[in-house]
Amino acid sequence: MARNKKFVTSFTIVMIVFSIGFSIPSIIEGINVGQNIEEYDMRNREIASGTYDVLKWTIDSNVKLSGDINGNNDTDFYSDKATIVFAIMSESEFTAWYDLGENKPNIINSTYYFEQNDIRFQNLDINIYDDYYFVFYNDNPITVFVDAEITFIPWGHIIAVSIVGFGFAICFLGLLTKIWLK
Repeated sequence: MARNKKFVTSFTIVMIVFSIGFSIPSIIEGINVGQNIEEYDMRNREIASGTYDVLKWTIDSNVKLSGDINGNNDTDFYSDKATIVFAIMSESEFTAWYDLGENKPNIINSTYYFEQNDIRFQNLDINIYDDYYFVFYNDNPITVFVDAEITFIPWGHIIAVSIVGFGFAICFLGLLTKIWLK
């Protein structure tokens, strides 16, 4: 009987040490997720007919993109919607597109390509560390006003939190189970 009690005490100590050991990296990675999420917000950016606006971002690998982009014929959000071309190009794709005369981007010369008035996307994978160009192109005969919200989500940190947090959860549940059974 005393031997069994000693095992339970040792088990408790081991679970406390592992719970603390797993909780510290979980907290650190959770903070990294919060610090590494980036957001870009653009309101009523005026783009003349046949022209484009470009944003350049250096994006780390294992990043997922989410966004909401709208084209309007007027600064009023509820005015007539306008089709906007949105393309995400890597450094080499953008250079080739620029060298060819900056025609309308298309699916062949872009990593990702959208052409509509309400563009919504979630969890687009960026797997290669590179400079990426976000091209907003106006193919309409009139000036268009563009609203854009783009979020960069550090997927690698989220996976790390999940893995380490799982270890913490198992050890903590083992500790709680031991306490409950006592």
